[in-house]
Amino acid sequence: MKIQILLIGMLLLTACCVMPAGAADFSDNAAKYTITPWYKFTDGSKAPPLYNIITQGEWKSHSYLLPAGKSRIEIALSWGNTQNTLSMKIKKPDESSYGPYYDSFDGVANGVIPLAISGNLAAGLWTISINGASVSGTQPYTLQFYAV
Repeated sequence: MKIQILLIGMLLLTACCVMPAGAADFSDNAAKYTITPWYKFTDGSKAPPLYNIITQGEWKSHSYLLPAGKSRIEIALSWGNTQNTLSMKIKKPDESSYGPYYDSFDGVANGVIPLAISGNLAAGLWTISINGASVSGTQPYTLQFYAV
C-alpha cells in the first residue's frame, strides 16, 4: 500500500513538471513571452513575404524593427519540401534567443514553421535566423513577419 501511494505521488509530481508540447513560457526581467504555434495571420495583407534560397548548413538572417506597444509577433517560415529540413531561431533586441524551432513545432510535418510570440514585447531589432539543417541542393523559402 505504501509503495502504491509513493508511486502515485511520483506520477503526480512528474505530471506537474511536464510542459505541454507546442507551448513555452520565457520569463525575463521586464516581460513574459509565450511562444505557440498558430495557423493564420491576424491580418494576412500586412505580412509581406520575403523570399530567399538556402543550402545545406547555411544560415540566413532577417531583421525586423519592432515599434513599441506591440503585444504579438506572428512568424511563418515555409518551404513546403518535407524532404529538406530547415530550422529557425529568434533573437530579441537584448540579444537573448529562442529556438531552434523545426517543422514539427506545430505538430504537423508540412514544411512550415508557424509561431506566435505574445506578451509585453520589447521594442527594437528582432532577428530571425534560418538554418539549412538538412538540405539537398538548394531550398527556396518564404518568411513572413507581422506585429500586432
